[in-house]
Parts: sequence; C-alpha cells; structure tokens
Amino acid sequence: MRPHVFAKPQGSTLIRFVAVVIALMVAGPASADFQDGNSLLERCREAPGFGRGYCFGFVAAVSDVMRRGVSVAGHRACVPSNVTQGQVVSATVQWLEANPDHRDYVAQSLVAAALSEAFPCR
Repeated sequence: MRPHVFAKPQGSTLIRFVAVVIALMVAGPASADFQDGNSLLERCREAPGFGRGYCFGFVAAVSDVMRRGVSVAGHRACVPSNVTQGQVVSATVQWLEANPDHRDYVAQSLVAAALSEAFPCR
C-alpha cells in the first residue's frame, strides 16, 4: 500500500487554510491571481480586521508551502518551526517597505523573496 503523500491540515494550519480560502472567495477570483505587493502591503498595514487577516493568511500560506521544502517563484526558505506567524508577516512587511521598486510584482513571489532573505537555507 502506498503511503499518503499529503499531510492533513491540523490545528492552526487548518484555520489559516480556511481563512485564506474564505478571503480569496470574498475578494473575488481576479485578486487571487493578480494580488501585487502594493495591495498586500496595504492590507498588512491595516488595523486588525479583514484586510489584516487577509495579509496574515496570505503570508502564512506561502510560508507553510516553503516550510515543506517547496520553492516558490524560484525562492527557497528554511523557516524554523519556532518562528511565529507574526514574525513571518513582519519579515514580509519589512522587505516590501525596503523594496518599493518590486511591489508591482505578484505578491506570492514577493513573499517568497522576503522569506528567502529572512530565513535562508544554509
């Protein structure tokens, strides 16, 4: 019998997954494919609420993929297991603020770039 290839989401991972799915459904199909760094940064800077939750869910989704060893847009990151979601979002916001010339690119590639610089694989 072949072992499962996919792990079942548990605990906070499941909650983040559901939050991202809901955010993408509410935001509409175009924003899921065309989210750029400017709009992500704007949402990350919002007061606690839907926009900030969208930011946390979006960044957490990219981080979760990269933590499993998958490269995103050619970037790899080795995010330690003790790093919190808030720290991952902070690293992303700092990178977006420091690199305004790149903010017109697709958000998931920018999050991946930010995480690869903040948490390089050694």
